[in-house]
Amino acid sequence: LITQGRLNEGIRLHHQLDSSMIIVSGFRANGVRSAGEVTWLAANSLGVAPEHLDSLNSPRTTAQEAEAFKLRFGKESNLILVSD
Repeated sequence: LITQGRLNEGIRLHHQLDSSMIIVSGFRANGVRSAGEVTWLAANSLGVAPEHLDSLNSPRTTAQEAEAFKLRFGKESNLILVSD
C-alpha cells in the first residue's frame, strides 16, 4: 500500500508536468519480478504510457538508487522524488 500511494502521487505529478517520465525502482527479493518491474506494470495499467516509464531494477538502497539514476540519466536531469 505504501508503494501504491507513492505511485499515485507520481502519476498525479506526471499529469501536471509536460514531457515528464516516471522512474520506478526496486530489486528482486524473492519473487519472479523485481519491485521496479511490478511498479512499472502497475503504472502502465493505470494509464501511464510505456514511453513515459522507466525502471531501475537492481538498486537495493536509496544510495544505490541515486547512483543508478545518475548513471542512467546524468547529473543535469531534474528529479522530483516521491517518498513517504
